Amino acid sequence: MKILINENQLRDIINEAIPYKIAKKYLELNRNPSIKKHIDNMFNKLKEMPGARVLDKGGDRVAFPYKQIDLENEISKMLKNNKYKLVDFNNNEALSVKDIIGEKPQPIKISKALTIISKKSVEAGRLLKLYNYTRSQSIKDEDIEFMIVFSRKKYDLAGMTYGRSWPSNCMHLTYGGNKDFILKDVESGTIICYLITKDDINIDNPIGRILIKPFVNVDDESDVILYPETKTYGNIKDTFKFVRDIDKYMDAAQSIKWKYDLKKGLYCDGRRKTVFGKDALRLEVLKGMEQGYLTRDENELALLTSEDLYKYINKKIDKFKDSPSAYKELEYEDFKVATSEQINQYFDIIKQNNLTININNIRFLKKSIIKDYLDNQILKYKNKLRNKLDEIEILLLIDNQKKEYSNIVIDRNEMLDNELFDLLSFDEKVDYVKKGNSFSGYQREFRNKILNN
Repeated sequence: MKILINENQLRDIINEAIPYKIAKKYLELNRNPSIKKHIDNMFNKLKEMPGARVLDKGGDRVAFPYKQIDLENEISKMLKNNKYKLVDFNNNEALSVKDIIGEKPQPIKISKALTIISKKSVEAGRLLKLYNYTRSQSIKDEDIEFMIVFSRKKYDLAGMTYGRSWPSNCMHLTYGGNKDFILKDVESGTIICYLITKDDINIDNPIGRILIKPFVNVDDESDVILYPETKTYGNIKDTFKFVRDIDKYMDAAQSIKWKYDLKKGLYCDGRRKTVFGKDALRLEVLKGMEQGYLTRDENELALLTSEDLYKYINKKIDKFKDSPSAYKELEYEDFKVATSEQINQYFDIIKQNNLTININNIRFLKKSIIKDYLDNQILKYKNKLRNKLDEIEILLLIDNQKKEYSNIVIDRNEMLDNELFDLLSFDEKVDYVKKGNSFSGYQREFRNKILNN
């Protein structure tokens, strides 16, 4: 069989990353007519979206401006929401909550603050990894402009690895262990999305890529959608954001009705084997709630009604009320969706059973309840039923509680926190350091000055 091409087509071939003799068999493959029609319709919708730019005459490559991440802004918001303040992004400097409320300045590294926050926030952990990655790079790309390119060209799909900068050998056209899957991808309708710099419109030196594969409705084999894998290749700075962003384009370009599984015979590179439409996803989220787990995903939470969340929290509170001995703290995510009535009810059970609330969740309580809670904790400390108050508990004490707690600490000949030590009068400080209590370095300096005088 002979293939006739004109000069312009030949020039296009020469500009491609793959030699024609290697790419030939992929070009000759015919895609399934029904999936080809779906791809055509999807690309027509992509072309109509805001910011769309068609890069070739055939309309096979559609590009959009893309910002990898405004990391400094994202970290600043995360710190602010958790009572830290970003000071110097490039020099890893922030301030703790004490500085914000006027206490003695306590500098903290951004990385350390994010590490602390990551114990209760997956997003903080993600930002920490990105921050550490950014600080380790010698080349800054803040001023580089990027684009994402959706391509249905067989060349672009076959060249996902061939001649690229990323070290992925399994899908290489000539020696990859999974190279046979590329033929199936072309036939089945897989397309590709590249991340490029704005001037690299021929995709000669892409930064990274992700495959977008066909998924089949579990109840209707004629209903096929295209959706990205979760695995990316190349130097994509925030892979999580990148996958989510490509998800959004696919959601907008096609109708996703129910539950879809990856088309049989295709290689699953990543964890995504199933795609859910909103109705199907809502059912999955509700199933998780039946088992006592509330999703942390904001998009999934948006599918739930206030009644769904109210019933979920009530169920957890009822279980806790029936068996306080098997006490299980409400999670941070639970507090974020609980009503004031439910939080008060939950706290009453804790108080009645002389339990201790997780210090990180105190912020969700009303001021009057916080006061009652701290009064109870001071009493427990006085009666030797618990250790000293935590740092956050001390910050939440009101004036008369600070005085009462300080007196108990001093009477028990234990070390007073610096924040409370500073509130003592000069004479009270002198009496405190002369008693022979254990001291912090800050308090020892005061003691030495007194003794030297």
